[in-house]
Parts: sequence; C-alpha cells; structure tokens
Amino acid sequence: MSGSNKAFQIKALKFVKRFYPIIFFVTLSILPFFWFSSSPFPAAGSDSGLVFFGYNSGFLLKSYMYVWADLSEALGSYHAYHVLFIPWALFMHFLSFAGINGHYREVAIYALILFFSMYFFYNFILELFYNVPRNKIISLVSSIFFVFNLYIMSAFSGFPFTVFALPFLSSCFYFILKGIKTLDIKYVLYLNIAILLSSIILSLIQVSLPIIFFLGLFIIFYGILYLKEINVKAYIKYVFILLLFTALINCWWIFPYIFSLFKEYDNFRRNYDLVNYLKTVSSYINIISNFTTPYSNPIFKSLNLTSEWQYLVDYYSNSIIKIFSYLFFGIIITAFFVINTEAKKNKLILFFYFLFIIALFLILGYNKPFGFIFLGLFRHIPFFSGFASVYTDFIFLLLLSYSVLFAVGIKYIINSNAVYILKNRFILILVFAVGYYLCLYPFFIGKMVVIPNQFLGNNKNQYYTANVFVKIPKYYKSISNFFYKKKIYFNTLTLPISWGNYRNFAWKKYFHGQDLSWLLYRHSTISSYHSNRYSYCKMIYDLQKNKFHKIFLVSSLMSIKYIIIQNDAIINNTNSEIHQIYLPKKDLPIILKKEKFNFIKRFGRLDLYSLPNKYYLNFIYIPTNIIYSPKLNSNRFLNSKVLNYNPIEGVLDIAKFPDYKIRTIILFSQLNRDKNNVEINSLMKKLNIKTEAAKTHNRIIRIKYSSLNTKPPIVEFRRINPTKYIVFVYNARANFPIVLNQRYSYRWNLYPEKYRVIHPNSRLYLNYQCKLEKYSNCMNLRQIKYNVKKGNIYYIGDKFISKDINGTIQNDNIPSGHILQTLIQSPYPGKYHFVANGYANAWWININKIKKLSPEYYHINKNGTYDFKFIIDFWPQRLFYIGIIISGTTVILFGLYLIYDAIKKRKTR
Repeated sequence: MSGSNKAFQIKALKFVKRFYPIIFFVTLSILPFFWFSSSPFPAAGSDSGLVFFGYNSGFLLKSYMYVWADLSEALGSYHAYHVLFIPWALFMHFLSFAGINGHYREVAIYALILFFSMYFFYNFILELFYNVPRNKIISLVSSIFFVFNLYIMSAFSGFPFTVFALPFLSSCFYFILKGIKTLDIKYVLYLNIAILLSSIILSLIQVSLPIIFFLGLFIIFYGILYLKEINVKAYIKYVFILLLFTALINCWWIFPYIFSLFKEYDNFRRNYDLVNYLKTVSSYINIISNFTTPYSNPIFKSLNLTSEWQYLVDYYSNSIIKIFSYLFFGIIITAFFVINTEAKKNKLILFFYFLFIIALFLILGYNKPFGFIFLGLFRHIPFFSGFASVYTDFIFLLLLSYSVLFAVGIKYIINSNAVYILKNRFILILVFAVGYYLCLYPFFIGKMVVIPNQFLGNNKNQYYTANVFVKIPKYYKSISNFFYKKKIYFNTLTLPISWGNYRNFAWKKYFHGQDLSWLLYRHSTISSYHSNRYSYCKMIYDLQKNKFHKIFLVSSLMSIKYIIIQNDAIINNTNSEIHQIYLPKKDLPIILKKEKFNFIKRFGRLDLYSLPNKYYLNFIYIPTNIIYSPKLNSNRFLNSKVLNYNPIEGVLDIAKFPDYKIRTIILFSQLNRDKNNVEINSLMKKLNIKTEAAKTHNRIIRIKYSSLNTKPPIVEFRRINPTKYIVFVYNARANFPIVLNQRYSYRWNLYPEKYRVIHPNSRLYLNYQCKLEKYSNCMNLRQIKYNVKKGNIYYIGDKFISKDINGTIQNDNIPSGHILQTLIQSPYPGKYHFVANGYANAWWININKIKKLSPEYYHINKNGTYDFKFIIDFWPQRLFYIGIIISGTTVILFGLYLIYDAIKKRKTR
C-alpha cells in the first residue's frame, strides 16, 4: 500500500470518527426517499398534502399574507393562525419557483425534519452530559430514540404539523442551554432562526404553550441550581436580552396571534362542554400502551380495517415485539433508580425527572389517581381549559423527558460494573439493536408512513381506500387558469356541498381529506357547510334544503358568480341532516338551468355555470331597496307554536317575497341590537317604509319594505387585498347604505378620505386594451368614454376596468396607497355600521356627517350631487404590518450589533 493511500485512509478514518454522528443522521434521514420512491404528488390527509407541500404555492402564500380575511374562507375567516404558515408557504413557493415538484418537496421536508431533530437533540444531550464518559454514544442513542419511537410513527403517518415539534423542541432546548452556559448573544439569534423555521408548530397554541412555558422553567431551574457558580448579574442580563429580542423579532406573528387568541378561546369555551370532552378524551389514554404496544387497542381490532392497518395491528400483537417494546420502556424506569447518582454529577438532570412527572400528570388528565387535581386546574386557571385534548397537548414534553431519561438508563447500563454486563456487553448491545429495529420495523420500511385513509361508501359496511398520496386531475389546473384570467372579483360555489371541512373525491386511489377547493381553483370558494361556524352557512344550508329555489337571488348576496358541479365528488351517507337532504348530482344541472344559471364549459368532470350579470352583485355595492325586520323574535308560527327564529334563516324566506329585487339590503334588528348601532331604528323610521307580512315555510315574518326614492349613486372601487378596499361614490343625492360582502365584524372600518378632483386623460385610452373574448366583464373603450363623461370613473390606465354591473365598477387602476394609510385616521362612527343580509357589513352614509368633516372630503357636482372617497379595511391586519416592521428593524439592528461585536473581539485579540 502506497504512502499516499495510507495517509488518505488515516484522514478518512479521522473524518468518520469526528463526524460519525452526522454521517449516521444523514443516512437515517434518507429514509423518506425510500418511503416515497414511487409516490405521485401528495394530496390527501387532514394536515398534509396540498397545503403542506405547496400546491399552487403562490396563491397559498398570498392567502396567508392577509391573515384576517384569508382566501380559504370566501366570506372572511377572522383568526390569525395562518400567519405562522407564512415562512413555510414562502419556502414552498421558492421550491416551486426552482422547479422542484410536490413529491420531492415532500421527501425533502421529511428528511430535514428527521435530520435536524436528531442533530439538535444529539448536541443537546452532548451538552447536558458534557463531563460524562462515552457521552457521544449516549447522545447518539438517545437522539435516535427521540425521533424513531412508536409514538412518532403515528405522527409521521398523517404528517400533522405537530411533527415540527421535534426539531423545534430539540433546537430550542439546545440553543437555550448553550446560551445560558456561555452567555453568548449569537445563540439568541440562532434560537430565533429555529423559531422562524418551525413557526408552524406555534399555531398549535395547546402544543407550543407548554413547550414555551417549560423552556422558561428550564432557564430558571438552571439559574437556581448553579447560583453559586455563575455570575448572577451577567446571567440575568443575558436572560433579559434573550426574552426581549425574542419578543421583538417575533412581533410579526405575536401581535396578530395574541389579539385573535382571546377571541377564539372565548368562542371555543362558550360553544363546547369542555369538562365532558376532557373526561371523554382522558378515558382513551393509556400511556404505557402508546409507548410500547400501539395498535393493540381493542378499538383497532374491532374495526373493518384495510390491509395496511391490519398489518400494523397484527404486527404489534406479536408477543416478541411486545417483549422488546416493554424492554425499552424498562430502560426509562431504570433511570429513576439512579437519580441521586446522576444528580451529584449533573444537577440539571433533575429538571427532566421533574418534567417527566409533571408531563405524565398533565397527560393523564381526568384519570386517577390525581384527576381531581387536574379538573380543579382545568376549571379555575385561565386558559387552562384550552388543554382539553390532554394527550396530544402535552405528549412532546413527555417525549423529551422520556428520551433524556432513556439516555440516563443507557448510560447506567453501559457504565455498569456488574460482572455479567461487563462480560456480555456486546451481546446486550446486539440484543438492544435487533429489538429496537424490530419494534420500529414498519417505520423503517415505510409501512407506517404510506398508510391510506379510509371512509365509508354508500354501503355502510363498505370502506373505500383513500391513499395519502394521489394524483390531482389535470382539469383542476385548467379551471383554475380560467378563473385566474377573470379579472373581476367574485366567489365560486361548488356543488354538492360537503359536510364539515372534509371532501371525498373519486380520483385515482381516491381522495379523503381537508376541503381545499379554494386551493385547487386558486380562488375564494364556498364549498363546505360548517355547522354553527359561520352565519352565512345557514343560507347555504337553506338553499340546499329548498332545492336551490331562487339561488340566483341569494347568490348575489354572497357575490357568487360561478357554480361548479363537481361530478368527481363522493357524498357519503351519514346521520347528519345535510346529507339526508342532499340533491343527486344528476338533478343539479336541471335546477341551475331553471334558476337562470348559464352553462359555460365542461372541464374534465367539472361542469361550470355562470350567473348573468343582471343578478350579480360585486363585493361592494349600493342597494336600491331596503327590507327591515324590527321584531324577528316575536314571529307567529301558523301551527301556533312560538319558537325562536334564527335571523339568518329569514334571508332565503325574504328572498322569495314577491317584491324582492336584486340590490336589496336585508336588516334584522335582532342582529344589530348589541352592535352599538342605536341609530338603526331611528334611521328606518325616517324612510318611506311600508309593512308587509311575508308568509313562507309555515311562518309569518313581519318586515318593512322600502325603495330609495332617489337614483342610487355609482360605486367605483378597487380591492387592494382581502382586507382593504378603496371606494369612490359618485352622484349621491341623499343618504344611502353601502354594503361589503364580507362576514360582519365590528373591526371592519370605513374611513372618509380627502377627495381630490382628477380629470382622466383621454390619451390614456390608447393604452387600454380590452380582450372581450377572455374578459367578458371588461368595459370597452366606448363605455369608458361614456362613464368618464358621466363622472363615474376616477382613474384611467392599462389595467382592468369592469363594466357597470348593478351600479358597481371595478377599477384596478386606482392607486393602492400604503399599508398603514389609515393608522392615525378616525373611522366613520360605529353606530352607522350594521349587519346586512344576516352576515355582511353595511354602513349608512350620512352626507351631512361627511360634510361636517371638511370641504376636502367631498366634491359637489354641477347637478348638486356629491362625490366621496372611502377606504374600507379590517384594522387588525395592521398589527401584522407593524409587527413586520418591528421584527425587520430588530433583526437588522441585532445583525449589526453581532458584526460590531465580532470586529471588536478580533481587534482585542
């Protein structure tokens, strides 16, 4: 052997010896490439598939950017959870832009989660046992155990984003431990990078809050244990910097998320019997079996399982596998017999004994022997009732302590001086290795990961198999391109309506999972009936119940322009009422044709229908008629039974009233009673209103009906984003209502803006091209000149301008302004803000009220009419903008400080 070859082998050996943990982690991390070697694009799963692997990633990112009215809910979804998905969606969009398809994105994410979870946990244990012999072997074994264990198998099978807790937990604990030991500021930055990359997990407040809480306890625990060995002043200063900069860097999600959290929690607490739910969930918990013999539960054995699930049940029922799984559980129990020994060497290990006991208590929930204590905490500690699903909420804390104690048990066995162990150490290690592999065999070969979902077919005894990874039909791309080219704003409605938030499709290998129609179409879509979730869903339900009679009128109230019949959808028989009344797909085309919808085109198995413009109302419009119901609670039922009547149920009934017309606003006093809108009754009294009795569905509704006596104003508007609209109103002769077809919230505000007269330059007409064939709603050149002459258009440019559709013109040439445009402005008084049509926003515009502001806020035309400009926005969106500014500024300043500090240290050397 030549000297050069020998030198190379020595270097290679040193390299392997130095980096063997990383080499080993990389080797294990390529498992997903084996798991999904033949999978097509991922699509199914409750928390996986389309969203998580970036199908239509650009649209996904755009949706999450506007966290208060995201596009996954066509008529508004007022929570901020999705703001934490922005880094993920941005990363997916980058991969998509780079040409990496969904399959390889999926594989890459699994691989990265595996690698970083093991890598950071390895370094964390290494730091924890820094002065212990064979600490690298102990760290290696425990890090593998942390990721590859029986509980995590189930998490990977459906890819719920709780699996991000693995790298989040291990990296956060490592960077905090390293930081408080060295007091090095750079670990603050590393910690926040870890938070950014794992931000998805923070959206699960019931999972992330306990982790954050125990990270704080870990810092306090360390300070108390090593009080005599540390510089207390420097330690407190470091912790203060850590907390301050972590809070400032994360303002981009903290501001909107905390704001919405209280509202969501209050709604959750009011609508659910949480104590009963806690008791039910707790009854299913068996800690030992979940960590030792999963799928041995009698519930699994009683189901009519598919072959893949049955394989797992049979495998983990094997006696040999049970013995090995209990063996590893015994190693954790062993750790409790060496507490004193370990605590003398490393005091910090006590924290994980403490964490194990607390996590075990929390996970047991209402179970004996300490269930009464948990129930007391559950009832009396604020926000503690949010932890109703006790097992899933606290499991990762148990897993962390479980894995650390496993390292303690392994260390005790390896370092044991027992003669038998010393003589047979190799055999014991081999038995452990073989047993561990056998316990995780389904995971290693992918049997656990590529598991199909299943759901009931029309025959209740028949199960359809819905594979987790299916091919999305190409016709969805065709129809999404069709919608993308339609520049006018609109909502779509898919039929048949699905129950809850899940869809079943007869695609190849079937689809069963989260309703992601909005993502398939790249467009805001109403496709599901959410029971008791949103008020407008009641209208959808009533439409279906009444065989879509007068759907063209109710569709206008929700800005629905297109209806899609999804012939690939599967409706399963359930006990829910909506499925008992659902209409067969073969009847839908007949109904839509009868109800004035026009057939447009067939895209594969999708039939597209359009509502004629004369029945369509855009997101913003000015009504010509008002229907007012002052005493809805006192309705007389024809069967003489007095019952409460949900106002939203009256919308469809009123739409059937003979005199009902398009551009009618329906106001219910019951819905506006608690909105500080004390003006509504007095406003209605001033109008010329006649009382009618509308008899529908065996009930009598007392309503007041009025037509505005004057010609209504024209509206020109631009939707800047789902949370901001710029509106021009022209030729207003008298006070009028204006409607925004988004779900009502008192946080939608209308702001009068200064009105500057601009005369459109006719030369710009030459730059405007209207492709009539593609954009049938586009205003042509002749119509533009006419509307300019009439004073109905404010800006001219080469962007889209719609026709005048029922008094509304959409003009995308209107400047967007800046993101904090209304920050210091006073909104139009809230007492003029009403609930319209059972769910939407409406403002009563009082001309004299605006005139009192200043002459700058209106323009008087020659005919005595008035022009105005308004901005309508959902003001909590600004919390996200302000947070982004604070976070960005903090990161820049922090980065400059680190550069300055590095230069200073170099000069000192």
